[in-house]
Amino acid sequence: MSQEAAYWLIRWTDDAGKMPPEDQQEFNLWIRQSPENIAEFLRALEMNSAFSGKKLRDQITKVDSNVIHGDFGNGVFQYDYQPCASVSDEVPRKRKPATVRKWVARAAMLVMGASLVFTLADRTPEGVVETAASHLQQLNIEDGSGIQMDARTRLKVEMKPEERIIHLYTGQAVFDVISNRRRPFIVRTSLVDVTAVGTRFAVKVDEIGVTATVQEGVVEVTPRDRGDGQAVRLYPGEQLHIPKTRVQQFSEQRKEPVDVKRELEWTTGWITLQGTTIGEMANEFNRRHKVQVRIDDASLAARRIDFARIKVTSVESFEDVLKSQPNMRVTNNGSVITLTQQHRSE
Repeated sequence: MSQEAAYWLIRWTDDAGKMPPEDQQEFNLWIRQSPENIAEFLRALEMNSAFSGKKLRDQITKVDSNVIHGDFGNGVFQYDYQPCASVSDEVPRKRKPATVRKWVARAAMLVMGASLVFTLADRTPEGVVETAASHLQQLNIEDGSGIQMDARTRLKVEMKPEERIIHLYTGQAVFDVISNRRRPFIVRTSLVDVTAVGTRFAVKVDEIGVTATVQEGVVEVTPRDRGDGQAVRLYPGEQLHIPKTRVQQFSEQRKEPVDVKRELEWTTGWITLQGTTIGEMANEFNRRHKVQVRIDDASLAARRIDFARIKVTSVESFEDVLKSQPNMRVTNNGSVITLTQQHRSE
């Protein structure tokens, strides 16, 4: 979060207020995601001023480590500055200090406005929380439960005296639920309700259907249309996938054992690929990012990757893995990454 705040500050200052409209929309979405984002951006502004008006990136080039030590009167703290794929580091420099100051002030005003919104409502007026492409988000709700949202995930929190309902519209999230047997915790999708009392589990909604995975505790998956079958209980290490087109086959027999640690590894910011096909890897990437992968060759999509680790929010990390594969050409025009077979003679 602090890394992204630093990058957004660089964009505002280096672009001298001429940031493209689509990037300004991304910034507005990012700053409204949580009060923590606002706090980190303000902290980056304060740090930038403390460095005698020099940009954060200029300071980084003068030290051996990415860890900056600062003290604004409240004790020494560490600020770990790392590259962030969500905002480009290749930003044209502008040499107009007065204009820069004006646009940094404008960014600060946007932050203050967003801060007021969070003070009043803590969410968008509709109560919907949505993560941007290439962004993960931790959401803490009033009962103490936590929600780890994947990129491009959209949900709504509805807290009632008798139950806690999370409407998951698209994307996936992991839920750490505070136990309260008198107040069930329900993740509601278009196909099923996933109900827990106190547990850790994940729910994913995509164009194929709904997938529920349990790491701790027990959840009960109930079809929204009772005519589609009986409730199915999931225990730790089990997963249930409900296809949109075959909800009527909803049953205990559809449960499958899974490696939960690997399934939920994305919450750490990284994923490990081992025996994964390039096609599967591309599908997961496309779900999280604006940049989309296109594979025209079916045999290339079916090729398996022996082992790789990828940063979930990084386009560059994904590209590096692909470029390390033999006989593959990777081209990126900024919006589409195209994969093609590269013959030995080329």
